[in-house]
Amino acid sequence: PTLIDAIAAGRKLGGVVVNDGKWFNIGSVEGYLEVHQTIAKRDWRPAYLAETNEWPVSIAPGARIDSTANLSGFYCVGTQCRIGERAQLTNSILWPGARVAPASQLRNCIVRVGKVAEGKLEDAIV
Repeated sequence: PTLIDAIAAGRKLGGVVVNDGKWFNIGSVEGYLEVHQTIAKRDWRPAYLAETNEWPVSIAPGARIDSTANLSGFYCVGTQCRIGERAQLTNSILWPGARVAPASQLRNCIVRVGKVAEGKLEDAIV
């Protein structure tokens, strides 16, 4: 939550180079979403993760998604998330315990831990 609050407030954030030389700038909502898309598209994994770890995970165990919901583009749904009927999720990230209300439409959104997204949202942090 602290990182998202800082991004929403327009504060400058730094990054770190990990052992394998990859560096990602997550100082904006766009950057945060882009790094997750890069990980998924390029099948990149940090060197410190064991090959036995599933990475990346698009839908975490324990997430519940209504059968009428539509997920497209890039998405990452955390554990214990709930996505209601007829909801649409495109290029968005749900942190653990986040919820998407029925018939809601999310595009390029981040829904934080325990928060509920509802209505038509684009480029939003909930």
